[in-house]
Amino acid sequence: MQLVKFRRSPVDDPFTVALLRTSEVFLGGFESFNDPREGIYNSRNDEWSAHENAVLLEKRRIRIGCFSDGSRMHTDRGYDLMWAHYADSFKGVAIQLRFNKELSEKLREVNYVEWEELDREQRQGEGAGLSPEDLLTRKSRLWSYEKEHRLLIHSDDLVRAKTDGLREDSSGTFARVSIDKVLAGCRATSETIDRLNQIRKDVNGDWAIEKLRSPWMPPTVVDP
Repeated sequence: MQLVKFRRSPVDDPFTVALLRTSEVFLGGFESFNDPREGIYNSRNDEWSAHENAVLLEKRRIRIGCFSDGSRMHTDRGYDLMWAHYADSFKGVAIQLRFNKELSEKLREVNYVEWEELDREQRQGEGAGLSPEDLLTRKSRLWSYEKEHRLLIHSDDLVRAKTDGLREDSSGTFARVSIDKVLAGCRATSETIDRLNQIRKDVNGDWAIEKLRSPWMPPTVVDP
């Protein structure tokens, strides 16, 4: 599967630079999601319960990485929204990633459901039977343009060091990836391309650098 991470230009975003230099992606908690209603539910019409509290604590033990299915990037116009929202209106980059076998087995495709169904789960208790992993991979269909897949890493994987490619320190939790390609948006500046080439040279990377000619045309390879 071809998964991508949309980011701002490495000229403007130190987190993009860190990903390219270290080949590591940051894994965060669900409470930092863009949609504050994600991953929640109430079991009895807004009344708190011991079960809800247990599920909440379990969800907080899961670290999450968010990525997009990039396999139809050049034929599906829905990706224009990803470029606009997450890659600084086509001035940023889409980084094509690969995961090792153990991490690949922990990837889950997001299940997009109608808002009304999600609302019933969250406000009327219909989500009480869902596992923490299911709750963390359900979103309103309004977000379906993201074509999202999530890497779910339980804290036990870190404590027991059972999963190759994981690292945790005082700054957070990170997963090791391989970078296959960096695609620059059609509005990316020459400074962005130069910075990509410099980073690739610094880390002795073998990833390709391409640039969109326009939102509706295939990319072209950028010479170093």
